[in-house]
This record gives sequence, C-alpha cells and structure tokens, in this order.
Amino acid sequence: MNLPDPQKYQDGVLYFHDTHKIVLHECALLEELLADAEGHGVFQSFATRPEWNEVFSFFQKAAPRHEREEEAFLFPAIAAHVPHVGFQQPDSTIRFLIEGHEALERRLNVLVHDWEAFLNIPRD
Repeated sequence: MNLPDPQKYQDGVLYFHDTHKIVLHECALLEELLADAEGHGVFQSFATRPEWNEVFSFFQKAAPRHEREEEAFLFPAIAAHVPHVGFQQPDSTIRFLIEGHEALERRLNVLVHDWEAFLNIPRD
C-alpha cells in the first residue's frame, strides 16, 4: 500500500492523518502476520501468506519516507510547543515519538533479516 502524495495536500495535519490511517492498517496486518508466524513458524508463514510481500514493501520503502517526513516537518512543530530547557524531558511527546521510530527500525531490521534469508532459500 502506498502513502498519499503530500503535494496533493494543502493541510499538513490532514496529510499526516491520512498517512497514519495507512500506517495503522499496515501495522494491523503486520500484527496478524506475526501471530501467524508465531503459530506456524516464520518460514512457513512467509511461504503461505503472500501478504508478507506487501508488509515488507511498505516497511522498507513507504515507512522510512513517512518517518523522514515526520522528523522533518511534524516533529519540529511539536518540539516548538513542548517546554524544555536545553533538553527534552524523558516523558515528553517528542521524545516518545523519536524513540518509537528507533524501536520500530530495530525490530524491523531483525524481521527483514529473516525475510531475506527466506528469499535466499533454494527452491525446487
């Protein structure tokens, strides 16, 4: 699933709202696939659930673009309204968002490694 084109939006908040609908859809699909992988084994799930292609395509291409857009446009706007003195408080909204991006990237890297190993298995 592709993200909307930001050039078609004049309202940045609406753009991020529409983008997050897609992100939430892909996260729900990922959660479903992870449950399948847990129940049937990762490689068996990869082999029987073609939705993995969509999820990996999204999280390797569209999600990084979305994160860059948030970090470039949304996070500075939020940070400007968060009180701080030289540093962000541990429980600040902006810090939560940044740490969420970092955690997602770490978890995705492990899963991508398994996906690439699966794709490299010789087939009959």
